Amino acid sequence: MTAYNETCAAISMVYLYERMFLLHGESKYIDCLERTLYNGVISGMSMDGGRFFYPNPLSSDGKETINTRTIKRAAVVTTAYFLGSFAQALIIWATEAAYGVRLSVIDSMYEAFSAFGTVGVSAGLTTSLHTPALITLCFSMFIGRLGPLTIGTALLNTKKQSANIKYPDAKILIG
Repeated sequence: MTAYNETCAAISMVYLYERMFLLHGESKYIDCLERTLYNGVISGMSMDGGRFFYPNPLSSDGKETINTRTIKRAAVVTTAYFLGSFAQALIIWATEAAYGVRLSVIDSMYEAFSAFGTVGVSAGLTTSLHTPALITLCFSMFIGRLGPLTIGTALLNTKKQSANIKYPDAKILIG
């Protein structure tokens, strides 16, 4: 593969362009949506629309293939992302409901997915959320930036590493 785009990122961009058009009403966002839909989404979807390809080849020399292990890893990462974001959306929705605020599930999901993906997009609700929901969003941004797999590996790696460290012996110029 000489160049590729990720289909899931293209799908996210379609949603972003739609929201930007609804917010501003400028046709340039629909133009970008259309270009992304044709070049990034449809080209990465199967004919029946039930499956998609994670790497979306923009150009290929025909020498590389995608192995099954990579596809399984992509599925695991995607599943972990969705489960974490759905859990966070539920926490935000329930927290705000406890304060008597009727927050739509879609808006709480939008905030949660945006925070976990660290994309910097908001539905404009952040300033009106209560402290527990804000802490949840901050925690989610931290986890999203650090990476769930990094954290999981660090927590599950109980095997002690050997202290086989060799420091370089060098002359340091002082003064």
